[in-house]
Amino acid sequence: MADARMASSLVRAAFSSYAKRRPRLTVAALVYALVRLLTHGQERARLPVRWRHIVRVWVILADWLWWDKICGLRRRVLLAAPEEVFTRHQRLMLVLVPHHMIWSAASLVPRLMLTPLGRTIRLDRAMANAHSALFAIPILREICIALNFRAASRAVGSAGVSSIAVFPGGGLEMQRQRLGQDTLVLRRGFVSLAIESGMPLVPIYLPNETAVYEPLPHFARFREWVYWATKAGVPLWTGWRGVPFCPLPVPGKYLCIIGEPILVGAARKPSTEEVDVVLAAFADGIRVLHAKYSMLAGRSADHRLVIDRSRL
Repeated sequence: MADARMASSLVRAAFSSYAKRRPRLTVAALVYALVRLLTHGQERARLPVRWRHIVRVWVILADWLWWDKICGLRRRVLLAAPEEVFTRHQRLMLVLVPHHMIWSAASLVPRLMLTPLGRTIRLDRAMANAHSALFAIPILREICIALNFRAASRAVGSAGVSSIAVFPGGGLEMQRQRLGQDTLVLRRGFVSLAIESGMPLVPIYLPNETAVYEPLPHFARFREWVYWATKAGVPLWTGWRGVPFCPLPVPGKYLCIIGEPILVGAARKPSTEEVDVVLAAFADGIRVLHAKYSMLAGRSADHRLVIDRSRL
């Protein structure tokens, strides 16, 4: 016991000395330790309900101040189907495309969770899948957990939650965005998971995703090589007034169009043919939303939607 008390006093003395020399780092370390304690240091750990609501309210306020006031984005969420088709399902898989910078789109998920619309589309207890690399960065991992984001995986996707929001295009879809078109990279994985979980697919089209941050086509081969080597996208974009890598987006409309749910049935191990049928219905749903809402979002009449099947 004496040795333990002596060791404890030495640690306290060392920490006190360090705190006097580096007060900012000490406060940061204490905050980080507190957050790790609340989340039990686990990827899937959840903050207490009260803390989650406090974090979400803070995010909504910061989100509104940054995107709506400072950046000048006029964001709207539109339902392309009656509310009844959403509320009749307990779980939904919300599929957001196209994938580019996705910052402004991802911020809509926690913003909508606490609204009547969020409850309508089953976002009240939803999880949003994010790239697993985000969870390797300590502080960013805790923020993602608090916002109910989880590392994209089949295990997390099949958990018994109300709904799940996914960005299936990933880094490859980010690399293949070009001016004047939206590129949609089709994959079977999210459709297979939806069938195994019995969750209807909800196509969500973001017609302004490549307008508020315009993609740059430079170094395309190098960026795709980086993606194949690391599975991480290398974003190149221009923002406000055409400034490269500018965090401020181009001011204007930003629409989020939520399409009608696609029934997928349920099967423990769906066949490739079953998956392809649902995937084709999903691609058709995105085409319909693009044709109907692209010009409403301010895109030109010759703005195209390109379906990339190279990953099938």
